[in-house]
Formats: sequence, C-alpha cells, structure tokens
Amino acid sequence: MAVRHVRMGGTLLCLLFLVVLLREFRESSNCSFMHPERCTRLVISLHLTTSSAYYKLPFKLASRRFNGGRLLYTATGVGTFQAQRLLISGDVSPNPGPRRKPTKYPCGECSKSVRSNQDAILCSERNTWSHARCLNMSNWTFQYYLNNPSVGWICSFYALPKFSGSFFSTLNSSTHESASDTELDLSSQPSDMKLIRNENRKECIIANLNVNSLPSKFEEIKEWLTNRAFDILSIQETKIDRSFPNSQFYVNGYKLFRRDRTKGGGGLAVFIRDNIAATCKKGITTSLESLLFDLHIGQRRFALVSAYKPPSVNNATFRTELTTVLDQAISLCENVIGLGDLNCDIIHPFMNNNQGKRLLDICDIYDLNTLIKEPTRISTTRASCLDVILSNVPMFMKSSGAIETGISDHLLVYTVLKTKMLHANAEVVKKRIFKTFNRDDFQKDLSRVPFHAAYVFDYIDDVYWCWETLYNQVLDDHAPMRSFKRRSSVESKFITPEIRREMVERKRLKKKFNRSRNQCDWESYRIVGNKVVSMRRKSIRRHFEKLCSDKYADQKKFWRAIKPYVNSRKNVEKSRITLKEGDKIIRNPQEFYLSNNEALRYKE
Repeated sequence: MAVRHVRMGGTLLCLLFLVVLLREFRESSNCSFMHPERCTRLVISLHLTTSSAYYKLPFKLASRRFNGGRLLYTATGVGTFQAQRLLISGDVSPNPGPRRKPTKYPCGECSKSVRSNQDAILCSERNTWSHARCLNMSNWTFQYYLNNPSVGWICSFYALPKFSGSFFSTLNSSTHESASDTELDLSSQPSDMKLIRNENRKECIIANLNVNSLPSKFEEIKEWLTNRAFDILSIQETKIDRSFPNSQFYVNGYKLFRRDRTKGGGGLAVFIRDNIAATCKKGITTSLESLLFDLHIGQRRFALVSAYKPPSVNNATFRTELTTVLDQAISLCENVIGLGDLNCDIIHPFMNNNQGKRLLDICDIYDLNTLIKEPTRISTTRASCLDVILSNVPMFMKSSGAIETGISDHLLVYTVLKTKMLHANAEVVKKRIFKTFNRDDFQKDLSRVPFHAAYVFDYIDDVYWCWETLYNQVLDDHAPMRSFKRRSSVESKFITPEIRREMVERKRLKKKFNRSRNQCDWESYRIVGNKVVSMRRKSIRRHFEKLCSDKYADQKKFWRAIKPYVNSRKNVEKSRITLKEGDKIIRNPQEFYLSNNEALRYKE
C-alpha cells in the first residue's frame, strides 16, 4: 500500500525538476557558448524525466477506483489508508474503548449481566442464564419453574432437534429421542392447554380442531371444556347426523351449535361459553360447510365464521361460496374472524391445483391476515398448513399458535383475543348440614313449638307463612343452612387412570413423530392410539353393564345416565350473560330493568 504512494510522489518531483531544467535551458540558450558535457547531462535528464512521466500517468488513471476509498491519516497530512480493508481483516475494532472485565453471568439473549435482583432462569443443557424479560416469559410460567426446581428448563436453541454433520445422512435417532423425551415429560410439566389458560385468565381464547369423528373423542373434549381451556371451540368432521341428540354432547356452561351433513361425513360443531352473547346466522352455502355467528365479547363485536371445505370441492366453487360467506360476515360486523379446515395448504400454495394460492388471493381481496403460519398436519411425506385462522383485525389478537392434542392427525390451532371477558359470579347453592343432626332432640324441640298460633290469621297464605317460619326456626338450629359454590365434575366417568397414562404416552409419541416424520414413530403412535380406543370402549361397556345390573336398586341413577342418549330435550338453565352499564356490572338484568322502569315512572 505504501509503494504506490511513493511512486505518485516521485512523479510530482520529476515534473518539478523538469520545469527547473527547462528554465535553466532557456537562460543558457541566450549565451553564445555552451559546454558539451553540460548539454549531454541536460539531454539525459530530459529523457529520464519525460520517460518516467510517460510511464506513470497510465498507472495513476488505473488506480482511481482503489484510491477513491482511501482516507487521510491526519487532516493536514498526505498519508492515506483504506478503512474498508482494515474492517474486513478483523484486526481493528469499529468501536474501540477501554477493556472491561468479562461478565460473570451473561444473558444468553441480550449478553448483558444477570444481576441478583432480576428474574432469570438457567438452561439445563447450555448452562447459561437468561433474563425472563428477554425470553418474554410470563410471570406464571417463571413462578412455576421457581416452585419446581426439579423441572429443567431448556432454551430454544437446545430444544431444536440435533442434526448430523452430513446433509444427506438421517437424524441421529438416539440423540433426537433423548432430546424429545426431556421436553415432552408431561407427567411433571403442566399441559399446553393449561399453560395457555393460566397465562390468559381473563382473555377470550378461540380454538379450532379437525377431530375426525366427534362421538369417539367427545369425552376428552368435554374435559377440555369443563376445565375452561377454551371459550370458543370449533370442530370439523364431526361425522354425526340427526340420530345423535344434542344432549349426548352437552357440556355444562357451553352452548352447542352444529351443522350436520345429510349424507354422512363432514359436519361442524361449535361450543361457545354461555356468558358470551352469540347468535347463529342462517348459512347460504351448500358445498362449503360453514356457520356464521354474531358475537359480543367484552366491549367489542365480532363476526365469527367456522368453515370446512371437503377435498372434493373444486377451486371455482370454493372461491364463489367463500366470498359469499365473507360478504355476509362483513355486512354483519367489520371485525371478522374466520377459522376452520379449508384443505388449502398455504405453506405450499402452488401444490394440489394451486388451492393455497386461491385462498391467499381471497385473503388479499378481503384484507385478511393468516395468524397460523406453521404446519398443522404432518405426514411422513409432507407437512402442510390446512387449519387456518384468518382475521382483518390482527391488532386485537394477543397471540396465536398450534398445539398437539394426540386425538387427531391435525394440530389444534388457537388465538387469544386482547378483549377481556366479563365473567359472572359463580353459582351459589344452599344446602342443609345434617352432620350434627339428632332426631330425638329435633322432635323434642318441635313438640314445644306453638303451631296453633298460626291459626289466628284469616287468610290461608298467612297461616302457611307463620307455620313455615316456626318450623324453620327449629330446623335451622339442628340442621343449619350453608352456601356453596357449585363446581362441576372435571374428570370423566369413563377415563380411568390407566387410560389417562396411555393418553399421555400417545400424545408424546405423536409429538415425536411430528419432529422426526419417521414411519417407525408413526407405527408406535398408531399402536398406542388403538390401545387407548380399545381401553375406552371397554370402560364404557363396563360402566353401562354395571348400571344395568343395579337398575332395580337405583333406577333414578340409571335413567340419568341413559337419558342423554335417547332424548334430545334441551336442558333449561339460567342465563349467565353479564352486562355492563357504565362502570357498573349488571349481575341480574331483570332487577336492573325493573329498577329503571320504576325510576322512569317516578320522574313522570
């Protein structure tokens, strides 16, 4: 780098020397006599000067691009250097400063120091600390790991499957199996659904799943809903018809909306919490199975579309009917949420006759955003995203994702709304406590009550009131009334602890197959899945055989168990919809409107 600089300076010196020689030559030309040796030196110097200048000028023109990126060492100097070459070499720091001591516990995300007064978690594989804030870890999740030190946490880098060095070689089965088993130890960690609900206790969670036959898997779905895992659950391919009454799929605290296919197969079912004001609109599509709802969640209104496209529907029919449903939804409400199994792979949009491309074009027309961008159905040959959640108001969504359930070949997709729901108070039940009840003492005190005093009244209603009051005073002393909050039973009658352990193993094997996509892992999952179905069928058979053998002993219990399967009469329940007037939450709408009517009459 210094040689070129010297040669350029030499060229300037030669030109300067040439000017001096020419001036001297002019002065000497005026003289009549000139020494021959001096003339020879002058000719040689002129020849050398002109030849050197003639040689260096092309070299200077060729080096303009190189010299354009050079910088001066000092503001007044002529020495230069090229900063880009120094930065590329890596020998010079772009931001030099004083040397600091290395951080004792650096964060694995932001590389800053982890202090004792900050929430941080240690990766059991990488042996490095990370700030909980840098990981976007919720307070509930951090508290769970804090209360369970035996449960190891693995960072996202080490949670990935470990691939071999060669691109053409297969996965290392033993290493991959150990990594997946560490992460999927569901016996010591809470389930994915419970984590989602605990992180979003007040928000509304909407989920969708292609269940492929609802009757055989309803008991597990009922446990999800009984645990309040989801506020709205949409199900495709229910494969039920009119022979299945609604009471067979009754879940306490939820309303069921369904659309069955007349020729079998397909079908839709949507479970909505009873404290959400929901109205189902009449569908106008034939080939595309869909349900349209008008929802009032918190302070916002949404149009919810649940749809299922059978694989036999062509692109033209699908485009026509889907645009019809979306037009109806937008005319109903400007906030639209669409979910379902549309059998259009948006990850590979140009496969299967460009079905995914057709769906993405419709999303562009109606300004719909795809909230699910990961595979929802994984096979040995391909991973595709068929189950979608679309919305034109993604700013109202807090988070979205897909989780494995183990009961279907599709993953369950969900989204969490930022809108908080108004939860009604728990239902209170009053019962008498007969724990310290003594029959003899009760009859003795009852014999001392002056019931004849009730007959001093002329009207029979007053007589009954007085008699009941005297009787209840004695009864309250011996069997007092207590108030309890009604809690529905969570566990199913048909799922035993043995079946539940096999269900956990089935879910673990399904997650393992989703990562490896190996045929051997699929066979292992299929064997355990068939075992769970067989054990559940035997458990249901034993349950009803026991009821039939004891039917003469307890006919009421027998009829209560058989009634949902033979009678479609709806259960009449109190409305749990909560209203809000200003800053006041209305628990009883009837009393609120009666009080307002009286106030209006008083003003008049």
